[in-house]
Amino acid sequence: MSFKIATHIYTAPSMTVKLLKAVKEAGFDGVAANLNGKDNYLQLDNWREKMKEVRKMIEGEGLTCVQTHLPVYYIRRSSDEYNEEETIQIERGIEANAILSCKWGAYHPRTDFNHDFNVENAIRDNYNDLCHFLKIAERFDVGIAVENLPIFPVVKHIKFFSSNYKDLITLVDKFDSKHIGICWDTGHANIMEYYEAFKQAEAIREIGDRLKILHLHSNVGDADGHQPAGQGIVPWKDVIPAIVDTGFDGFFTSEAGFPEKNEALYPSALKYHAESFKWLNTFVK
Repeated sequence: MSFKIATHIYTAPSMTVKLLKAVKEAGFDGVAANLNGKDNYLQLDNWREKMKEVRKMIEGEGLTCVQTHLPVYYIRRSSDEYNEEETIQIERGIEANAILSCKWGAYHPRTDFNHDFNVENAIRDNYNDLCHFLKIAERFDVGIAVENLPIFPVVKHIKFFSSNYKDLITLVDKFDSKHIGICWDTGHANIMEYYEAFKQAEAIREIGDRLKILHLHSNVGDADGHQPAGQGIVPWKDVIPAIVDTGFDGFFTSEAGFPEKNEALYPSALKYHAESFKWLNTFVK
């Protein structure tokens, strides 16, 4: 078995023809677009036209847009607080997935900071948020994949909802819709595995067919380093077979760091990322 591979491009405006050519030449089958950030196209009045241009550019290089990272609420905004501007950005991001002909977008769930990280409150608040966004996703026939967040080691006193993958499963299982699932981030999970000694492979198997998209990257457990596979301490020999066992048939997508501000490094960096995925493929049983 050989899986399809893609790489994450950090911002939509950085999707130049030169970069996409390098992605294709490195051996990738697709790209993932980041719709998050203060400089993204979704803040423009003509954002729909810009998204159409990005899609044309991607397809013109023989690539597929395999997934997006949807806009997010400010990570420290409590789940019981509303922000209209951020909500509008997420709504636009969901529609942008359809424009990009992209099935799934990663979504950061929110944490109830105002009530001592109360999990039940966070599940309730995230459910209410997602009920609203799910109506848009169903209208455009795209999906929302809720992502596992870590407890970041530099601020270990600040908990984040979904750092416990069982809470993430509980939230997703409240819905009866083919348009919602889970985005599994191996780097985030590695941080939790390093500090709490749970087994990432076991978590992936428990997630099962809820798994819709992947953020594959590594770290050494003490920070969200976004290192390519082959660096760090992610137990890939266990993780990759677990992903395969879920029946996942999507793109194996790198979310490793990328030198987007230095065009001279595009080819070598992308080739390294692609070669690291060939190594990951050796763990497919």
